[in-house]
Amino acid sequence: MADSSSAGDADNVVALRDDERDERILQLRLAGVSIRRLSREFKMPERHVLDVLDAMLPKLSPENRVRMFREDVARIDELLVQHYAAARSGSINSSQLVIRLLERRSSMVGYDVPLSARVAVEVIQHSAVEREGSTALLLAELTASLPNRIARAW
Repeated sequence: MADSSSAGDADNVVALRDDERDERILQLRLAGVSIRRLSREFKMPERHVLDVLDAMLPKLSPENRVRMFREDVARIDELLVQHYAAARSGSINSSQLVIRLLERRSSMVGYDVPLSARVAVEVIQHSAVEREGSTALLLAELTASLPNRIARAW
């Protein structure tokens, strides 16, 4: 939501050049103003506001993604350096922050991804011929000998 000064800026919107207007749209959007409100304030369709933002924001090319990733890892490392000593000295807040930073860095670089396991499924087909020691053979022997055992017991 924008502060009250952004509502007053709507009167001056018409006087802005396109590049100034586009920069102002980006500033307000980054400050949290909704697309709908920007559309009303700048008297343009929401689709046009989105087009302006797409043109103003950096493109996410593979090179930019890698650069952003590296910058974020460097920022995390910088914060770790700043807070690690305090965490070691017993600061609870710094300890919690260091743990969260370590977790975030691990997730970014893939340290917390479980190792993959290769599982092979082997289908065993039963043959008509029973193998020696198989459960089916043992069951057949027990079933066959049962009447003899009963007769001996009497």
